[in-house]
Amino acid sequence: MKLIAVIAVVTAGIALGGCQSFHAQQADAECRSYGAKPGTDAYVNCRVAVEQSRQRKKAILLGAGLGLLAAGATPPPRPVTCTGTRMGNMATATCY
Repeated sequence: MKLIAVIAVVTAGIALGGCQSFHAQQADAECRSYGAKPGTDAYVNCRVAVEQSRQRKKAILLGAGLGLLAAGATPPPRPVTCTGTRMGNMATATCY
């Protein structure tokens, strides 16, 4: 049981690390596209601004989602597909 817990923690850490690496790469590319060079104040300020912007967008999306849940919004109904079978005077329908 301990081994499973350790594996789960390690796997989650690797997955989260991958996300951070992806965001860091995006921020690096964005700041370089503006002409900021790594190691300069402009680059550091750009990276901070990009991260703050990402966090704000994340908070807005999370807040909007929580607002919908609090308001009792339900997701739209999913499409239903039915097939029918007739045998003599009997008919059956299967919907999924």
